[in-house]
Amino acid sequence: MILSATTSLVAAGVVGYTYIAQNKVPVARSDAKKIQRICANRGLVVKEGKATRTMQQLTRRDIEGGKEYVFRVPLGLSYNDFEKQLPALQDGLNNRRTRQQVTLNDITSIRSIKDVLELWRREPQRVNKEVELSYDGVLKVRVYDQPLPDMFIYNEKTLSQCKGWEVPVGFNRAGLEKHDFEKTAHILVAGGTDKGKSVFLKNVITTTMTNQPNNATYTLIDLKGGLAFSRFRYCKQVNSLSKNIYEAYEVLQEIQAKLEDKMNELLESGMEDVKEAGDKTRHFIVIDEAAELSSSGEVDATIKKIKVKCESIITDIARRGRACGYRLVYATQYPTNETLRSQVRQNIGARVCFVLETSAASRAVLDQEGAEKLPNIQGRAIYSRDGLKVLQTPYISNDTIRKQTAPYIRVQAKEEQHATVIKQRDEGRTDTLIIEEVGILES
Repeated sequence: MILSATTSLVAAGVVGYTYIAQNKVPVARSDAKKIQRICANRGLVVKEGKATRTMQQLTRRDIEGGKEYVFRVPLGLSYNDFEKQLPALQDGLNNRRTRQQVTLNDITSIRSIKDVLELWRREPQRVNKEVELSYDGVLKVRVYDQPLPDMFIYNEKTLSQCKGWEVPVGFNRAGLEKHDFEKTAHILVAGGTDKGKSVFLKNVITTTMTNQPNNATYTLIDLKGGLAFSRFRYCKQVNSLSKNIYEAYEVLQEIQAKLEDKMNELLESGMEDVKEAGDKTRHFIVIDEAAELSSSGEVDATIKKIKVKCESIITDIARRGRACGYRLVYATQYPTNETLRSQVRQNIGARVCFVLETSAASRAVLDQEGAEKLPNIQGRAIYSRDGLKVLQTPYISNDTIRKQTAPYIRVQAKEEQHATVIKQRDEGRTDTLIIEEVGILES
């Protein structure tokens, strides 16, 4: 009996020591030292004569779900220098792939050597820390023990939190991140197939249409055949839905002509922009699969000419559209320096980037690597405006879209749909009934 109790006590002590080693100061110190080593190895040091200045840890504090480390940055380095190393920091802190997780409750529940053995046989948990950076005179590195939730459902509460021309970009540990089209007129959206790009575009359209039904209008261009935007087709705010480059070129020409008219109108009235003029209307040009309009690599001379003109108009909208009330939402799943012109990138102040295959694609969108290292989770993205923020973008269901847009469906839309069905049914007949008017035969 005494031997059994002593054995259990010793075993509990060993397990308890493991718990302390995992959850107390040594791990925290290890992460802080890793952060400093990673930054030094990536060249974030400053040489002053014979001395080499590195980042210095100031404080450490517990935060919900993890810890925050505060560092003094050497003179000569900027926050952007450290922000570019975010992927390396995250990889380095996850270098220890697994750990045996022991909780305080596990220790207090030990009653025998059998309980101890079961603890040691427990499958190790995978380490999956996430890192966030911020700067307010000192560098703050937040290290979270668990990743963000992999689902964020768009609902009425989400919608109610957006005012004016705001749309929900996503949820992170700070709460709901929003993009304001009145402050940053254009947005670039990029991501691989089935990662959340089209869902995000539908979120933008639904939110702005619901919150500004009398002021928002849309030109929708979907170069995958129009399916992504088909449910918005009959909304009264939608001017057109283009499904190929020929239709896109036609509507882009019309937009450029109206943009020119608005520019001249503002100039004649002495106004700087539509906001000063009191014009509340904002027109959204939403382009999905915009890389299809790229002239790069095009062989056919006629199509290449059309694409070159489309590129020129889109660049003009990105450059002059803000003042005239035009908002460009430019989306692509194939971002490269060739398909995404630098003149467009330079005039788009915000980017939402989902998982991409290569670091080169990430640099084309974000001007740095990182999107290729995002977890393979639908909706997980990097939002770039004032710094980079990893977040989970909202998932908006088709039922939600249908409910929110129902009040804006044109009445004649149902009649048009009914006529289309009759036409298709008639086209499928093999025999046609022909009725002719004839006169009365005289005897």
